[in-house]
Amino acid sequence: VESTLGCYLPRYRQLLLYEVKIDRDQKETIETLIHEGFHQFMHQLVPDNAIPYWLNEGLAEFMSAVEIKDGEVVKSGLVLEGRLSALKVYVQATRGQIFPFPELMRESPQEFYAGEVWAKYAQAWAMVHYFELGAKPSTKQRYQRYVKLLREGTPAEEAFETAWSGAPWGAIQERWWTYVNSLK
Repeated sequence: VESTLGCYLPRYRQLLLYEVKIDRDQKETIETLIHEGFHQFMHQLVPDNAIPYWLNEGLAEFMSAVEIKDGEVVKSGLVLEGRLSALKVYVQATRGQIFPFPELMRESPQEFYAGEVWAKYAQAWAMVHYFELGAKPSTKQRYQRYVKLLREGTPAEEAFETAWSGAPWGAIQERWWTYVNSLK
């Protein structure tokens, strides 16, 4: 794919980074390497197919948003301006609609990688950013429990039901959107 700088192939446990002969910012290459490397890391950490696709992509994007100096991460949780802009464009184009969290969080690979995939990546990144850095404690605790259950090998649907049962999705999504609009 023309716009792809790299990918991780779980079947072969290979991380590929493509050399491109056009002017690319080194920062973009590093972000891609970290993103794809995170997929490789998750493949070793979490049992096969146990991590939902929104979370795998959202975490990979979140982890790639770092500043590195002299081989050390000096800042993390940075805002990915392209993802933030894409999300806002999508929400404006859909007249305020987002992918409802419970639906996006339960999508199969075929569902996640269909339709407006770029918008799903942007929303998944923004959801992880919010759950990691902006959510109120009760929501963050649900998220942490969800991730812990997935790491322990709990099937995705069971982990979702256990951690998110009774979650006030309307309020969570509203606070998330307020948080997204505060990002710079």
